[in-house]
Amino acid sequence: MKCEYCDNEVPAGAKHCPSCGGPVKPSAAPQPQPQQVFTQQPAYAQPQPQFYAPGGVQQIPYTPKSRVAYIILALLFGALGIHNFYAGRVGCGIAQLLITLFIGWLILPLLAVGLWVFIEMLAVTTDGRGVRFQ
Repeated sequence: MKCEYCDNEVPAGAKHCPSCGGPVKPSAAPQPQPQQVFTQQPAYAQPQPQFYAPGGVQQIPYTPKSRVAYIILALLFGALGIHNFYAGRVGCGIAQLLITLFIGWLILPLLAVGLWVFIEMLAVTTDGRGVRFQ
């Protein structure tokens, strides 16, 4: 819709023109609203991190994690959950770290974490975003 005083575009529903401040007469016919189209994305698709740069919004490319690195970290630092932090599975990593630090002096919890790490080493094939390891 155009302002009758300055001929600039006025947003729908506005009472005054943003350019000249003149009053806007309500239109008799309501303007049609654009239809929204929703597309279904795969379950593993996650939004990519973005940052604002002088030229506008840019996306940071995401590279899949390495399964070999995950297994090596599990073998070396498994009880501390470092392999889960690497994979982006922060909840499991924090749980393993806290169990090891606070009640790891008891033998049974330490064995349970060791078994947990061993099973994760064999069974986990995706990172925290659901992307398969390389």
